[in-house]
Amino acid sequence: TSPEHRTSQEHIFLEKLKRRGGGGGGTREEVLVMNSGVHDLKLMVDRRPEVPDPPLEGEDFFKAMQGNYEFLFQLANQFIASKRIWVSTSAILDETVPERFKGHTKDSNVVRLNQISDQIADKNGYTVIDAHSFGLTAENAKLHSDGIHLKNGDKIYYKELLEILMLAI
Repeated sequence: TSPEHRTSQEHIFLEKLKRRGGGGGGTREEVLVMNSGVHDLKLMVDRRPEVPDPPLEGEDFFKAMQGNYEFLFQLANQFIASKRIWVSTSAILDETVPERFKGHTKDSNVVRLNQISDQIADKNGYTVIDAHSFGLTAENAKLHSDGIHLKNGDKIYYKELLEILMLAI
């Protein structure tokens, strides 16, 4: 994977490893929780100079994201943790997504990303928390403000998700 396809999580890991002197020897964390979000879908349409032109589409996008996830887990595996948890990307409610996001921000793309990332997480020994299905419950679907963001009840959603995480630990 080339640097222009990487997301912010990889950079956070790299910086943390640098600060702690990691990079082979590993660092110690009791619990390592990772996730990816719907903002990764922006790589399909992003026109910033550091993003490939034309934007990644279809299988090229999913192959690049698979490389991103593999790289992310490779970095994360340098941390020594007693428990490793991967939280899948939350659901998108297609019918209420704003028009400007409809081309790339759709739940079928999230489902595909989750299939890829969950498989890599499982292969690396992570417990997978299914935030996607959790976000589709009738009660949690009401928390969406626009089909993507949870501004109507993000504290409720994340509190419930945290409770699920605590049970996994």
